[in-house]
Amino acid sequence: VLLYELYPKRDLSFLAVLLAMLIGGTVANVVSQILFDVFPLENKWLAAVLTGFFEELPKAAATLAVLIVAKNRSPLAGFVFGAAVGCGFSIVEDMGYIFVSANELSSLNLTTVIEIAFSRGATAFCTHILWTGAVGWAFNISKRMLANFVVYPVILLSCSLHIVWD
Repeated sequence: VLLYELYPKRDLSFLAVLLAMLIGGTVANVVSQILFDVFPLENKWLAAVLTGFFEELPKAAATLAVLIVAKNRSPLAGFVFGAAVGCGFSIVEDMGYIFVSANELSSLNLTTVIEIAFSRGATAFCTHILWTGAVGWAFNISKRMLANFVVYPVILLSCSLHIVWD
């Protein structure tokens, strides 16, 4: 909502941004979970590396699909739609962390659940939202979404930042 409100042009529909968040973020998360199921990660170091790719690449693909459907070629609109996909992904992922941690507790500890929700929510803006927003910007920086030389280093950078974060 903040990025939508700060967007200087009024050529984006709030419903389109909301749908990008809900559908794009959820689809990216489902694809990410499928990758984790197909390629089980035993080694923690390898898991940290592959998690960067298993999460960032589906978000990039979902962002590309959203931008193709939205037909808005503005780099700033690409950032807003990418950030929406990243936000949706983060919400679904955070709900999973909250439910799993609540389920693993012997009794419901509301303080722990709230701490997880706030800590994950506070870091989402500078991780999934920002990284996927940058990918959306990169897709729209050129007239040709996949044939520009900016998008691939930005996707690799988002994967790398995720790896370092993990």
